[in-house]
Amino acid sequence: QISLGNGSTENIRATLQMLQNKALKEGKQFQMVIPVPTFDCAEMYANSIGVPVVKIPLTTENYDYDFDELQKVADDFDGIS
Repeated sequence: QISLGNGSTENIRATLQMLQNKALKEGKQFQMVIPVPTFDCAEMYANSIGVPVVKIPLTTENYDYDFDELQKVADDFDGIS
């Protein structure tokens, strides 16, 4: 699928709205899991619409994204991440 937008912010907002709408229709919870630090636009929008944000810090060994922990938090959530 293709999403056209005026920069990444618009596409990020549309994706969050789509996932929140899907969760509401399916009667599920919705959370956003993000690495920290990251581009903060998605977090700001999620906060504005009441979507919980789970922040996963960088690894301590080499300051890289902790992909295993990001996936674990998403998998352990009973809803849409």
